[in-house]
Amino acid sequence: MDHPDADHRETLERLEAYFLNITRKGLALRSGDIDVLKDWQKRGVPEDVVRRGVAEGVRRFLATAEPAAPLPAVLRYYRTFVETEFATWRRAVEQGRIVAVAASPLPGTGAAPANLSGGLGAVAKAWLVDERDRATDDATRAVWAGAIERLSSVAASRSMVQALEDLDEEVLAGLLAAAAPEVRARVDQRVRDTIEDARRRGAGVDARTDLEAAERRAAATEECGYRNLLEAALEQARKGTAGRTA
Repeated sequence: MDHPDADHRETLERLEAYFLNITRKGLALRSGDIDVLKDWQKRGVPEDVVRRGVAEGVRRFLATAEPAAPLPAVLRYYRTFVETEFATWRRAVEQGRIVAVAASPLPGTGAAPANLSGGLGAVAKAWLVDERDRATDDATRAVWAGAIERLSSVAASRSMVQALEDLDEEVLAGLLAAAAPEVRARVDQRVRDTIEDARRRGAGVDARTDLEAAERRAAATEECGYRNLLEAALEQARKGTAGRTA
């Protein structure tokens, strides 16, 4: 069996390579940046959460920086963005990461569907139903209806946090596909401009891939009213708790 320390080293090496791919400066991180990575690792910050946070930091920098300014080459610059992503992930885990097993399996699969009678899954489903009912056109309504159907069939053994993150990508793509052609054109142009800006400042391929996803989410939020499913569900859960205690 692999030693857990080996997994930790591999994760650290992957994140180090990822960050170096952003700035393409040097062959190794500064000792201070290594300390930041080790701190995240010690606290259990998932690798994909670190990447999303760093990508969001790059996106925010590009939106406000002078044209000739290089991308920040110190990992501490991105710490706030990673911590924000981690806080969302941690709240979701606290709401209930694994949903209870339902009484009967899905036909032909042997996998039990998620029981959405309580927990984060139930809150997410209620929010999706509200969005479906508020939709003003058939194409958008179909996106929300499809999301409800897929959420209802999530296997009970899956992490609801991961299920919502995966479903989030489908909803984002669906809302953009349902948007007017001119809206899609603006989003695509904005993403292309951001990626080209990052490329000019030296960002590598891996960094540009994550940045593209981050910029598309941001553009869809402004153009299509897109909301991150996990964050929306957590907000609804907080409102529900506040209502019960009021």
